[in-house]
Amino acid sequence: LAEAGLLTLAVPRAFGGQEAEWPAIYDAIRQIARVDSALAHLVGFQCLQVVSVDVWGNPAQRERYLRGTVEQRWWWGNAVNPLDTRLVATATPDGGYRLDGVKGFCSGTRGSQRMTVSAHDPDTGRTVFGVVPTDRDGITVNDDWDPIGQRQTDSGSVRFDRVTLAPDEVLHRSETPPTPRATRATRTRSPRPTKPTRPKPRARARCSARSSTGCSRRCCCSGR
Repeated sequence: LAEAGLLTLAVPRAFGGQEAEWPAIYDAIRQIARVDSALAHLVGFQCLQVVSVDVWGNPAQRERYLRGTVEQRWWWGNAVNPLDTRLVATATPDGGYRLDGVKGFCSGTRGSQRMTVSAHDPDTGRTVFGVVPTDRDGITVNDDWDPIGQRQTDSGSVRFDRVTLAPDEVLHRSETPPTPRATRATRTRSPRPTKPTRPKPRARARCSARSSTGCSRRCCCSGR
């Protein structure tokens, strides 16, 4: 995947990536899915994590993580499943968090170098979002994915035991909007030809000569 350039499809050109349009990304995923749907799933999740950093990261974080994806060929995993609230974030005095608990359905995390993570902060009731190296102390990527199909997605669980999430690893929605990316609705295309419009018929005036016996003139009353 790295040799084929698929890890950097969604990375903006400013950081050395391809900044592919969404239709091109979806087309690539569909092409892969014709041969291996699990692999297509993973490519889609790679793009999803990259775009998450692009949307949520501040300029320094985008520079670090997006350029790192290009230069270091990072494969991205995740522990973000929003329906699984077992992973708890405890605030630390330095502005970071300590992560404890488990997340399920962490597709593509086995073998990854970086991972996005979301955790529940019980003190504020809010969700904490960040990025950590997958090999950080306290992180265990479990080999517990045993489905009937899609086995290669490795969508098992990840355990966190007193894992540090540093202040500069916490992602907040950036005040600087990400570069717009083309979609099927925004791509430039030739305008469709318009059909000629027929002039609306003029309303027929009621003939003043019309009487109970009818109008003798060939006019608006007869419709001819």
